[in-house]
Amino acid sequence: NRADDVIGGSIGHQMFFNGDRTQLALEIGGRKDTDGSKQGVVAVGGQLLHALDNRSSIQVDGFLSAGENRKAGTGLRVELRTRF
Repeated sequence: NRADDVIGGSIGHQMFFNGDRTQLALEIGGRKDTDGSKQGVVAVGGQLLHALDNRSSIQVDGFLSAGENRKAGTGLRVELRTRF
């Protein structure tokens, strides 16, 4: 993760549903080299968080990335949380 000779940015949006029991966050970001090394990349990601009751929630995170001179990347994570 070198930050020499690159430019990048990201933007996202967060939404609430079901009386604020469900939260959806979406984001897109990118990075481009400025030295001609063709190391640009763009990625999209999201998170869905839903409260099951006062102490439990489920969270789903995912992303997709693609770039110059590299394979596409994907990821998915599911988490069930209970607070004691």
